[in-house]
Amino acid sequence: MEKVPPSLGDTTFLLEKHRGYFISCLESLPSPYTSLEVHRLTAVYFATVGLDILGALDSIDKERVRAFVLALQIKP
Repeated sequence: MEKVPPSLGDTTFLLEKHRGYFISCLESLPSPYTSLEVHRLTAVYFATVGLDILGALDSIDKERVRAFVLALQIKP
């Protein structure tokens, strides 16, 4: 039996699943994003923004994210 995709009219939004996905990206990045620092920084940015849009920014350790970003800066 062929699986039928949900109709375009289905407006169910799985908030907790989206929140969990973004948090998992922050905790352990998918392998394609770990090769270069710029990819890691981009993934962290989009996961953080995604959580902010969902109103779930309190789900992350902001100090840990801040420390990660600051560690990527080139020191003069």
